[in-house]
Amino acid sequence: MLGMLMLADAASAAVTDIGSRRELFVEDGLIERVAGGAQLRMHRPVPREIVMVHDEPWEGTGSGYHSIFEDDGLYRMYYKAWQLNALNGARRDPNEKPNPLVCAYAESDDGIH
Repeated sequence: MLGMLMLADAASAAVTDIGSRRELFVEDGLIERVAGGAQLRMHRPVPREIVMVHDEPWEGTGSGYHSIFEDDGLYRMYYKAWQLNALNGARRDPNEKPNPLVCAYAESDDGIH
């Protein structure tokens, strides 16, 4: 048991505490080594057309967590949609019904339309 505690202490000492700040995975201080021909390279963003517009009534004001997969020639997408009523910190009407969170579905024959 003591040996396991010593190993855990040694591992904890090697952990870099980044607190609550965000860090890129490519931060040199967080990567021990790069070997075997691997390179740390960021892609350059290229402006493109809008991929999807969420403007249907059931989608509300927010959507996210898109999961897309191909199923025997049909592209299926599941995603979350919700309505958020933000009142800049003001209290909401206690009689107001809660905003629904729904699982939405879309499909495409070609993955484009």
